[in-house]
Amino acid sequence: MNATPQPNRPELFSEVIIVGSGPGGVGAALGCAQQGVVPVMLDAGLTAPQEPPCIEQNFYDYAESRECFDLLVGGRYEGLYNLNPQNPHVSFLLTVPKYAFVRQKVGQLCPIVQEGVSIVQSLAKGGLANAWGAAAYRYTDRDLRNMPLRARELDPYYDFLTGEIGINGTEDDLTPFYGSTAGLLPPVRLPINSQRILESYLRRKAWFNRRGVYVGRMRSAVLTVPHDGREPYPYTNADMFGRLSCFYNPVFTLNKLIAQGRVEYQPGFLVERWQANGEYVEVYGRSLVDGSCRRWGCRHLILAAGAVNTARIVLRSFADYETALPLLDNPAVYMPSFLPARVGRALDIHGYGFATLAFLYDWPEFSSFLQGLVFETMTVPRAEFYRHMPFSARTDLILIKYVLPAMVVVILYFPSDALPPARLRLRADGVLEIRGPGEELPGWVIRRALRMNRRLGLYGFAAFAERSVYGGSIHYGGCLPLRAEPRSRYETYADGRLAGCPQVWIADGAALGCLSAKNYTLTIMANAMRTATNVCRALRPDR
Repeated sequence: MNATPQPNRPELFSEVIIVGSGPGGVGAALGCAQQGVVPVMLDAGLTAPQEPPCIEQNFYDYAESRECFDLLVGGRYEGLYNLNPQNPHVSFLLTVPKYAFVRQKVGQLCPIVQEGVSIVQSLAKGGLANAWGAAAYRYTDRDLRNMPLRARELDPYYDFLTGEIGINGTEDDLTPFYGSTAGLLPPVRLPINSQRILESYLRRKAWFNRRGVYVGRMRSAVLTVPHDGREPYPYTNADMFGRLSCFYNPVFTLNKLIAQGRVEYQPGFLVERWQANGEYVEVYGRSLVDGSCRRWGCRHLILAAGAVNTARIVLRSFADYETALPLLDNPAVYMPSFLPARVGRALDIHGYGFATLAFLYDWPEFSSFLQGLVFETMTVPRAEFYRHMPFSARTDLILIKYVLPAMVVVILYFPSDALPPARLRLRADGVLEIRGPGEELPGWVIRRALRMNRRLGLYGFAAFAERSVYGGSIHYGGCLPLRAEPRSRYETYADGRLAGCPQVWIADGAALGCLSAKNYTLTIMANAMRTATNVCRALRPDR
C-alpha cells in the first residue's frame, strides 16, 4: 500500500481493492499475488461464533453416546428450517446449525424482496463456499460457447488451482465433458449404492452412450490424500457437523495470503458503491461495528461480492433505480431414487456422504448437456425427508430406517438457458427486487431421465420429483456478462472490465453470461485469476 496520500485522494489508498472474500475474491487475490501486487480486500467477513467439535469417530457412533441436539437442530431450530412450508427451501447444508453464520445479517444489511425465486446471500468470510457441495469442474469450450472466452485462456489457472485446492477425480467417460485430468488426486471411495450404479453402467455402457447418457466419477474439492497440511476425508459421516479440513474453503487460501503479506485483509466493512474520480476510484461503505461511513481509494476496483451483491453495488453506483438486470441460475430437479435390492439392508455408514457420481444426459433437444449428481443419504439430516412423507412422524421414522439404505437423491441440473433469467432491480430505498421467470421445466425431460436411470437399476418416480424454486441451486450469475462488444454499461469486456467504468472489474459469477449444468465455482476462481492478471497488466503496462 501507498502510505502517503496524494492531493484530493482518500486517506487510505491502494493500487487495487478487491470487494469480497468468496471464490471470486480469493481467485482475484491469487491473480494479484502471482503478479507481485498486494491488494486490499474489503469484506464483511463474518465468521462462526465458535468452532464445531472435532469428531474423530463415526458420527453414528458419536451420536449414540452424546446429546446432538445443538449439532442437528440448533438453539434456534435452524435444522428444521425446511420443514416450515412458509420458508423458501434452501440447500440442506445451509440448515445445519454449524453453517448458520453463513447467512447471518444478510436480511438486515442486503435486503431483498423476491417473487418466484429463492435467493441466498452471504456476508461470511469465504462467502457461500463455506457450505458448498465441493463440486469442482473445468469449463470446456462447449460450456463457454456464449462467452468471448476459450478454455485455453483458463487452463493455466485451472492447473494452478487444481494443485492449490486439491481436487479428486479420474479419467473416465466424463473426461470429454470435464476436461484435463492433470493433477487430480485419487477419487473418493464409492459407497455401496454408488458402486452398484457404476457397475450397472459399465456392463451396458455402449447402450447408454448410444442414447446420449454417460456416467462417471465426480470431481470434487475434497482431499483423498494428505495435502498442504490438511487431512484426507476420514469416511466418518461427520462432514456436516464436525471440524474437517478435507473440504476446501477459499478461506484456507486467503489465510495463507494474509500470513504471507500478499493481501491486506480488512473485514468488518460493507461496500455499498463506488465513484470514478479521474484517475482513481473512490469506494464507499460502512462499518459493521458502529455503522460509520468509510471511504477508500484505488486505481482499480475488483468486484467479487457474489453476483447478486455485485449487481447491487453497480446499480447503486450508477444511481439506477429503473434498469432490471438478468440473473441466471441452474434450474434443478430433486429426484429421490431407490435400489430395490438394498431396501432393509444396513446403512453404509462408512461411505462418502456427498455427490459421488455424475450422469451426463447429452440430448439434442438442449443446447448443452444436463447433469445429474448422485448424492448418498447417510449424512443428510432426516428432517429433509419428513416434509415429503405422507404418514405420521412415528411411521415416517420407521419407514426411513428401512428405505434410507436403498436411497440416493439424484439432483438433475439444467444449463441456465433452459429457462429465461430472473430479473433484478434496485429500488431507491436500497432494496433489491428479484422476480423469477415464471416458467417451469418441461416434464418430459424428467420422465426421460428417470427412464434412463431405471436401466441402471435406480428407481425414481415423477410424482416424487421436486422442481427447485428458481435460485435454489445457488449458482447465480449473468448480471454483468462478458461480451466481445458490450452493448450497455452493464456488460463486461472480455478482459473483465465493466463497460460503464473502465477502472472497475467484475470477478465473480456476475460476469458469466451462460451457466453450464456443471457447478461453476472452480471456473469463477479461474476467471477471477485471469481478470486480476489483466488488472495488474493495466497497472504496469511496461511489464
